[in-house]
Amino acid sequence: MIFQSTKNAVNRISLCLGALCAAALAQNVLAQADPFKAYSTIGLATGETMRLDVVNVGGTDGFPPGPCNVQIGFVNAAGVLLKVANGTVQDGHAAFITLTFAEATASTAAPPTRVNIRPALHTSAVPPGPCRIVSSAEVFDAVQGRTHLYAVPVEPAQPPGPPISPVFGITALTALDALRFNVTNITGSNGIPPGPCNVEMGFVNGAGDSVKTVSGTIAAGHTAFVTVDYAEAAAVVGSTNGARLNVGPLVNLPPGPCRVTASAELLDAATGETTLYIMPAVPGDITPPSTNGQ
Repeated sequence: MIFQSTKNAVNRISLCLGALCAAALAQNVLAQADPFKAYSTIGLATGETMRLDVVNVGGTDGFPPGPCNVQIGFVNAAGVLLKVANGTVQDGHAAFITLTFAEATASTAAPPTRVNIRPALHTSAVPPGPCRIVSSAEVFDAVQGRTHLYAVPVEPAQPPGPPISPVFGITALTALDALRFNVTNITGSNGIPPGPCNVEMGFVNGAGDSVKTVSGTIAAGHTAFVTVDYAEAAAVVGSTNGARLNVGPLVNLPPGPCRVTASAELLDAATGETTLYIMPAVPGDITPPSTNGQ
């Protein structure tokens, strides 16, 4: 479904939706990830590589040490599987998988200068039991090896009360920047049937005025994004006198069994590289795992 602009939307709206990849624990198919280990998308620009790291910490906090079966990989914002690997990580050990920009854009007829990628992982214990994995993602310069950004999945406790949306703070935009907001539908695990999420997402400024808004439906496993630049933010204020304009991402979803994870990225408007990766101040409503084995 194509999102329709609403409220005080300015100019054109950037977003991405697509098909959901198949889910099964096999070498070339990525299983549905546990929401506790769910990432939203991260931008990968020309000359960059993404890396997903996992560490088996099963021998801590009173849990007996033991190996973890892991399946790690990457999908794009359309849910299309790009790369996957299976393996066993021993207690206290780490494993990783990398994705180059060339790999991420290999099937694209006209390769872009930037693509949104979502790290994904699935774990199980060997033998069945308390397998504990922590993960992190990095984007680094493919030539120098220097890390440009570091991200972790949203792993909150279940908040009390009715479902809430992820909440973000304010980020400053300059004329050299753009701000991208990513929202991923992560329903379909922990006993929650996969299904669509109706969302309204966009940006407000420091005065609470709507800068840009889109609304629509995100299917399970899909990611949508919307981007705002300095000119769009300045148009709402009616002035470009400020060197920095405050803008904050905002997402609303109706009550129900709909689970999303979200992130924001401050981009270099010229190169498309992410200069700052922003996690929500309040992660939102994510259902805890249904078993003690993950």
